[in-house]
Amino acid sequence: MDRFDPLFFNISPKEAVSIDPQERIMLETVWHALEDSGYSRTRLNRLEKEGRRVGVFIGVMSQPYPWVAKDKHAAGVLSGASYWSIANRISYYLGIQGPSMAVDTACSSSLAALHLAVNSLRLGECSMAIVGGVNLSLHPYKYIGLSQAKLLGSHSRSLSMGDGDGYLPGEGAGVVILKLAESAEADRDRILCRIKGSAVNHSGRTGAYKVPSREAQAELIRLALADAEADPATIGYVETATNGSAVGDAIELDALKLVFQDCNPDSHVCAIGSVKSNIGHLEAASGMSQLTKVILQMVHRKLVPSLHAERLNPRIDLTGTVLRIQREAADWRRFRQRSGDGSTPELPLRAVIHAVGAGGTNAALVVEEHLPGLEQELTQELGEAGPFLLLLSARNKERLALVTRNMLEFLTSSDSVSMRNFAYSLALREPMEERLALVVPGKQAAVDALQRVLGGSLSGKEVFVGSVDDTGFQAKYTATDGTKERLSVLAERWVHGTFLVLDGLYPPEQCSMLSLPGYPFEHESYWVASDLSAEQTLEEPMVVAPDREVTHEIRTYLTELIADLLDLKAVQIKPGRGFDKYGMDSLTASRMVKSIRQFCGITVSLPDLFEHYSIERLSSFLIQCGASETWKLPEKPFSKKDDTGVEPEREASFDYYLDNLILSSMEDNKLQLDEALALKDFIKSFVESGETNDRKRDISKVC
Repeated sequence: MDRFDPLFFNISPKEAVSIDPQERIMLETVWHALEDSGYSRTRLNRLEKEGRRVGVFIGVMSQPYPWVAKDKHAAGVLSGASYWSIANRISYYLGIQGPSMAVDTACSSSLAALHLAVNSLRLGECSMAIVGGVNLSLHPYKYIGLSQAKLLGSHSRSLSMGDGDGYLPGEGAGVVILKLAESAEADRDRILCRIKGSAVNHSGRTGAYKVPSREAQAELIRLALADAEADPATIGYVETATNGSAVGDAIELDALKLVFQDCNPDSHVCAIGSVKSNIGHLEAASGMSQLTKVILQMVHRKLVPSLHAERLNPRIDLTGTVLRIQREAADWRRFRQRSGDGSTPELPLRAVIHAVGAGGTNAALVVEEHLPGLEQELTQELGEAGPFLLLLSARNKERLALVTRNMLEFLTSSDSVSMRNFAYSLALREPMEERLALVVPGKQAAVDALQRVLGGSLSGKEVFVGSVDDTGFQAKYTATDGTKERLSVLAERWVHGTFLVLDGLYPPEQCSMLSLPGYPFEHESYWVASDLSAEQTLEEPMVVAPDREVTHEIRTYLTELIADLLDLKAVQIKPGRGFDKYGMDSLTASRMVKSIRQFCGITVSLPDLFEHYSIERLSSFLIQCGASETWKLPEKPFSKKDDTGVEPEREASFDYYLDNLILSSMEDNKLQLDEALALKDFIKSFVESGETNDRKRDISKVC
């Protein structure tokens, strides 16, 4: 959980240390979910431009990272951001503008977030929603608190519906992508299930604050069924919130008995289970684990056993009901329902998912199996005539090698894989800096080529390799000709930066998304030091002075300066890449300007920096301004103290903060350069006139 790939998300290593691990994990999990659904940032931005907003709804209920830092000042810095930053960071990185919120209703957080997302889609606030939940246990304080609240179980296993006395926390994160069914079908998205109905309520006043209500839970599930227009008799499985609590588990099953009391046990059996018996209680993320289990059961049409309930909770009695604890793996068979004409068509598999929050907020979903239409089934029967253009990319060569290896393993481990769908799925992924393209006639040729590439051989007419410094500015080409010769030209163009539109080669209506291996993020450790002092945490980074004898190597100086400011390695910084790709913000930019002014003897404004936002462009600008002639190096370039040994007070001038504000507005595209300069002049003149008036008033008071 300390591992992260900050540069992938344009975050500096220095900032990464201060970001909650739950936020980092959600960034990577969201990326994988979007990859799996076929949505790159380019595709998301296209939706946004069409007015189809994309929302983010994240369930989370604890912020344990500040506890890790022993120093209270460091802990204070870490606690500066809260749950909101998880959702907002995702929206910021992806460039999406729909609702973005974190939801905390304790253990029902994920399902409550999903309920809000469903309503947002129905209201038209967004056309697509990223929904998730995350939960980490980073410090023993958590277990002390759970123990004091009498919530922590004393057993070594999670005893959902068993003879337990509390729950065992688990850790995890999950994300799903939601769209309205009509929109998903029109966009040819890969649909795993349908959310037919949802509901949220509160237990109201009960015997004790953390004691749930049977009646409220029964009413909640009825509300969700009504929203889904589904009868309890059509439900074949209930994923319960049971977690090992002697009282809570019994109350929940009593509520289920009320919901299903009119069903005939002779003709209807409804299985019940709990994923918490397998992985523990994921608390805020438990709803995502419940939904994931139900989706997998629907896709495979299998019911898996709920564990550790051999010794049943003595308060639970299911005699005479349709409810049965699923104790072994079994086929999940569809129900049949008699229609008006006397026929008995099969119904889609349906399940209820139920979550209970410690403070009384309950949530429920009705989930239905997705049955592809005849058109989609016929798509699978289309011919597999090659050749195929396979596009692989990553942020650096090491990651590209892993992407290559992962795709090779996918092909070799799949008995039957549609190469047309494989090529289509790869084409929907985000094109990155390091690129590999293959033009192959079929699966075996692809396997052979990938093996040769991994062996170090880049020879062969079917292999194309290239690098792109800036993926933001690319020529665009729409491909329609699928001959080997033309695909080879396209491959050569793509590895050197051309953006390809391949709908003509792989029409979405004739292809299906495959679930391919996700991007292999770099996983270096970013963790707050337990003995970090307040000064180490909060002080400005030490500026790097240039070598006075090498005035012409401005690029080297700038590279070392940025590396120091952002805790990067110099080799990670590319001359042509924008500073924002490394996580530079307005505060860091201000420090950079100050250092350049000090050691180059040239006054560079923040707008100047923003206009020349890379090593390459900024070094050229400095040389044009005469940096090599005005280069100044103090006798003690690495000392922050003067000759008296006294630490000078840091400057915190009005201009410093005003420049930060102006640059932030420019970064957010709220101001153009000329507007920013005019606004700065206006604000300064306004403040200066105000200061003059203040001085006059102070003098009059003295007199």
